[in-house]
Amino acid sequence: AHQGAPSSQPDSTEPKSEWPSLPADSAPPSHRKPVATDRLVDQLDSAQRVGRRAADAARSAWRRRPPPVKQRVTFFQELGRLRGHGLELGEALETLRPALNSGSMAVAIDDIAKRHAAGADLSEAMAAHPQVFEPIEVDLVEIADHTGQHGAIFERLTRRLETLDGARGTLGGALAWPAVTVAMACVLSPLPKAFSQSVAAWVAEAIGNLLMLGAVGFVLLIALPWVTRLPTVRPLFLLAGEVIPGIRQLVWSRRYSLLFESMSACIAAGVTLRKALRVGARATGEPSVEEAAARAVDRIDAGAAFAEAAHELPGLDDATIALLASGEKTGRLDRSLDEQSAVQSKRWLAGVERSSSILKTTLTVLVAVFVAMSVFHQFQSIMADPLAIIQQ
Repeated sequence: AHQGAPSSQPDSTEPKSEWPSLPADSAPPSHRKPVATDRLVDQLDSAQRVGRRAADAARSAWRRRPPPVKQRVTFFQELGRLRGHGLELGEALETLRPALNSGSMAVAIDDIAKRHAAGADLSEAMAAHPQVFEPIEVDLVEIADHTGQHGAIFERLTRRLETLDGARGTLGGALAWPAVTVAMACVLSPLPKAFSQSVAAWVAEAIGNLLMLGAVGFVLLIALPWVTRLPTVRPLFLLAGEVIPGIRQLVWSRRYSLLFESMSACIAAGVTLRKALRVGARATGEPSVEEAAARAVDRIDAGAAFAEAAHELPGLDDATIALLASGEKTGRLDRSLDEQSAVQSKRWLAGVERSSSILKTTLTVLVAVFVAMSVFHQFQSIMADPLAIIQQ
């Protein structure tokens, strides 16, 4: 009866499948992704994560960069004005927030307002942001916190920053024309390609040169403030300032301008001469001046007058010491310090203008020579076969 029925056993003569048996929930081998594709996807994901981290780090570094000097001028100027109108520091900080709402200054003001609301002094809150405020600013504000003379201190800090901003503007104006000249060199150096190849080749290379110049300038703008503070690089700048006579006078004029200005602000606020000398030495940022100030403080403690102790300060001429001695005898040492700070500041600004003029002329000549040599070389190679250029 069962002879005509199909057999339930598999026919041993049927060819076996080339594919191994798979679980019921697995896909056919033809639908599985190759191993090479899996590795490529993993590499792309890893590259994307690295790119995101690099972009986040770049944004973070850009937000932590030192703010422009004009923002700090606005900070101290507006705080002094608001305090003069009778507002408390907390209210003045809250009022100042909308005026400075970008970059690292905005982050600093928010944090300073929170710390001050929690009971911290203004100087303590400012000290938490060394990338925004310099040590001299923190020290002078600390004196204002103890004496209550915020208006006078803010006015002095505003004048100091305006002088610094003017000097930087002078340097920027001196570097503007060389920068324009370099940009013109990037455009004009590949100009012969417009004759030998095509206008499109010249435009493409010129745009590439400009993009490269912009990238280098952007990197220098971000990296230079950090590079100059490196322990291995800073001594080179100090050595150049000691060896080259013009730079030496420029550097020491700036240091003593900061020293006298800080001391005058401290003495006008009722701070002792010993404390004022230490604060002023710290404002210069030079270890040798701080060590000399420590020796001068020891002589003052031993009973010497300030004019006698000032001989410990390096690079200070006898005429300046005599003027400070006369101010000390008449009881107007703060005014004498202000006058000497103005004299040293004028010397510094004159040196900056002189150096800027020399730098401007030198860079312009170097760039002009480079452009002339590059254009001459390319035209020389073109004129070697003028017939081919005319036919093209």
